[in-house]
Amino acid sequence: MNTTTEYLRSLDAFATEREYRACRDLNWSLLKLIAKSPLHFYHAAQQREREDAAETPALRLGRATHAAILEPDRFASDWTVFHSARRGKVWQAFKEENEGREILSSAEHHKASAMAEAVRARPELAALLSDGVAELSLRWEEIAPGHDEPLRMKARLDWVKLEADGGLCLVDVKTARDIGDRVFGTQAARLLYHGQMAHYAAGLSKLTGLPVRTALLVVESEAPFDCGIYWLDEIAMECGRKRRRELIAKRVESMYQDGADGQIVGTQYLSLPDWELATLDRLED
Repeated sequence: MNTTTEYLRSLDAFATEREYRACRDLNWSLLKLIAKSPLHFYHAAQQREREDAAETPALRLGRATHAAILEPDRFASDWTVFHSARRGKVWQAFKEENEGREILSSAEHHKASAMAEAVRARPELAALLSDGVAELSLRWEEIAPGHDEPLRMKARLDWVKLEADGGLCLVDVKTARDIGDRVFGTQAARLLYHGQMAHYAAGLSKLTGLPVRTALLVVESEAPFDCGIYWLDEIAMECGRKRRRELIAKRVESMYQDGADGQIVGTQYLSLPDWELATLDRLED
């Protein structure tokens, strides 16, 4: 293990992913839900209390893809394939024989492997994923205006590497049906990817004192598994930081309210989209 890896690993706050998930500090997946409503935030927080929440095939494939791209050795050792339907004595015996390993279907394993191969085939992406640390878990505290006690935060970073200038490069892997700039840019804005990267960068900067530049490594989820890198410039990151501060403020506000409001508060009137309102002129004619 080289000194770069040792330094980054020294920041790791949890020994295992299970320990990370068991920690109830505020992470981005939970924080972003308050943009929808406090009701959705608190519902998700209660669901999180169940440590072994049901895993969907999409979540399983997503975790497998991350492992195949970022930790190919761990993917080879910790994941295995069951080639038949998940039922019956054969399935039960296979699970027992592979206790502690992640089990994929043939299709899932093929897709995760194909996406990883596509990424590694791009020299600039392969270089980006060299000499770094995958799945780095962080914990830190932040002072939030209007709240006496610091908020306890956590984050699990896909990939971090120390750069030649002494700063840090933070990479998050995203899969999408289309990674074209217009389509993916819309998806990134809608899902607040820039806020997510601002959250990760905030923790990393606080713990290290180093400047952080951020990037999204994107790969299409269907053949031919097109892939590439989107760097977030200062405008995108400033927007992400402001959105994050807004969500933290909403979280603090919700802590001092009775109950949890949903998306409709008080009396509201339905707003029809412009394309439907345009029919008024046609129908009048």
